[in-house]
Amino acid sequence: MSNAWETTLEDVKIVLDQSGSNRDPKEVFDSLDQEDLYRIEENALGSDDMDEQTFYAYEMLLTILEEKGFI
Repeated sequence: MSNAWETTLEDVKIVLDQSGSNRDPKEVFDSLDQEDLYRIEENALGSDDMDEQTFYAYEMLLTILEEKGFI
C-alpha cells in the first residue's frame, strides 16, 4: 500500500460536480499550488483506508476551493 496521495484533475472534477459548480476543472486544478496539494495529501493520509483517504482528501479539496472562491 502506498503512503502517498496525489490529487488529480479527476478529483477536482468530482468535487466541483458534487458541489454543483460549473467551473472549468482544468482551470481550478491549475490554480492549486504546492501548499494546497500538501494540505490535501496530509488530510488524506489521516487514514490507512483508501475510501477514507478519498473522503478526507475531497473534504480538504472542498475547503481549499471555497477559500479560493471557486465554490
